[in-house]
Amino acid sequence: RFLTLVIFLLGSAFNSAQADTSEPIKLTYEQAEERSNFIASVRKARQGDSAEQWQVGLTYTRLGDYAHAVPMLRSAADQGHVQAAELLGWSYENGLGTEKSLGEARRWYLFASSQGEAGATAALGRLLLKEKGPDGRKEAWQQFEIAARMNNSDAQYFLGWMLTQDIEQPQDNALAYDWFLKAAHQGHVGAQLAVATHLLKGLGVAADAKAAREWLVRAAEKKNPVANYMLGRLYAGAEKEERE
Repeated sequence: RFLTLVIFLLGSAFNSAQADTSEPIKLTYEQAEERSNFIASVRKARQGDSAEQWQVGLTYTRLGDYAHAVPMLRSAADQGHVQAAELLGWSYENGLGTEKSLGEARRWYLFASSQGEAGATAALGRLLLKEKGPDGRKEAWQQFEIAARMNNSDAQYFLGWMLTQDIEQPQDNALAYDWFLKAAHQGHVGAQLAVATHLLKGLGVAADAKAAREWLVRAAEKKNPVANYMLGRLYAGAEKEERE
């Protein structure tokens, strides 16, 4: 769906180009077909198809066009579409395409969580930390634990983070590392950095610079600046040792 909207926007650029030049930009057969498919999805969405509203809203979100995404997501969520409700909650939480409202975010997260959406359950834990700070940590832990057992990487990461803070529950670097590792294997960049840090410092696990470097490379491949910085420090240290 992301590709389809890109092609649709290319089609719009084609129309603008025609006003400026006599040589129109030609779309390939595949591009024209994708553009037509997206237009058809938008039409179905406007007719009330919640699945299409969700897909169109998701595509707009991925493109950063939140103003067009939110109305689609809201319409789908109003019809009970769970994934749309979760993404709508995220939009309200961050004030993207709509006014920022933690109350509305909680409302939609609660609905999605009640339908078994692990990401929404993890989001509720995150909201508790935002709204209540240290006073909300116990409730947040409960939400994260539920979502983590459902294999949600965000929840696993936050459990690991909370276990390193020594608040509400005793600090446990070994258990924190286990949660970070679970999330890291799912591609969670923050968790990959945390795993690398634990391996470099020997926190809850035997120190292993080689393994740490492998995790940093994974995070750096996703263009994470912290991972790039840490890798640079590692390589610089290795070169210094060789010279000495």
